[in-house]
Amino acid sequence: MTSKEQLSLELPIVETAQSYKDMKGLYSVDISHIYRFYILLNWYGVLEKSKVIKAGSDAIFECDNEMIADEILNCIPSCKKRKVYRVPNFNPIYFSGIDKPSVNRWKFSVERKLGYEKSIYFRSVASRWDY
Repeated sequence: MTSKEQLSLELPIVETAQSYKDMKGLYSVDISHIYRFYILLNWYGVLEKSKVIKAGSDAIFECDNEMIADEILNCIPSCKKRKVYRVPNFNPIYFSGIDKPSVNRWKFSVERKLGYEKSIYFRSVASRWDY
């Protein structure tokens, strides 16, 4: 059926869809605003939220946005000490070596407390604090 016959039957003309190779390169997406937040831990048990991994700190969690990073820091009430966040019951390195048990207890309690719905927005990063 040609387009003349379609018009004579008062049917709408069907347009063909563009193929991917014709559209490729026409659209661009700006992803400069997309970045990840890291929850960093230093040798004294101090937790910090940052966009980059700093020297002297290890990344514990990788978050998709800043709100989730704030929730991770605030979800365990015993973490907040004055203006800094600390791992609860953390023994600094010069007392007992690397304190892996308290860091892992804190990580597991954060994952349990935030639940499945929010766990899609953050990931645990392999570091020297893991077993």
